Amino acid sequence: MRGTYDGYESPISLADIMLKMVLVLFIMWIAAELQAKKKSDDANIQKKAEFVATAEWNMSRDPSIDCDVDLWVRDPDGNSVYFSHKEGNGMNIERDDLGNRNDTLVTADGRTIQNAEDKEYWYLRVPKPGEYTVNVHLYGCKYNDLYTSAEVVRNLPVEIELIKLNPKMQTIDKKTVLLEKVWDEQTAMNFTLDASGNVVSVTQIQTELVESSRGGPNGL
Repeated sequence: MRGTYDGYESPISLADIMLKMVLVLFIMWIAAELQAKKKSDDANIQKKAEFVATAEWNMSRDPSIDCDVDLWVRDPDGNSVYFSHKEGNGMNIERDDLGNRNDTLVTADGRTIQNAEDKEYWYLRVPKPGEYTVNVHLYGCKYNDLYTSAEVVRNLPVEIELIKLNPKMQTIDKKTVLLEKVWDEQTAMNFTLDASGNVVSVTQIQTELVESSRGGPNGL
């Protein structure tokens, strides 16, 4: 029975309020479960990975350096993973780091964390024999919240490290390359795996991945 007040029927009953509270709690539970699943999936990716490559820039944590560097990796079959195609053929790009723009992280419990690290991670879960190419690409830079021209020289150093995770963690190669200006692309390393998943060679031969995969710059 609906409650009344001074002889008038109440527009909202206690049952309506309880139903809405249950729906809100259910939605909050679903959101929490999805967040927990994402964390679990990310942990499984790292746990099962055989190799990881990292690209880090702005190591001095200078807030005036607001650049978006992308990590690109191509496998022996010619498949590439990068910011808009993060998974494929046993490879995974963990996060598209946009520089200062996504340095503020909100945790599941609503806390805000400032992450000053400018770094991207690539994981290889299913090694294939053949050559892998690891590139970095300067997608864009900002100064005073405005994008800088592709003609402005940046000479942004980017540190790339390749690590073998199993059976024990081992740094395979580590290099620093300079990205001269916006849309500059540099090959950090080419490494070759044998049929057992062991690194048999590491070279540095300039190879374009961005142009071949996306057809050139399309603006910021």
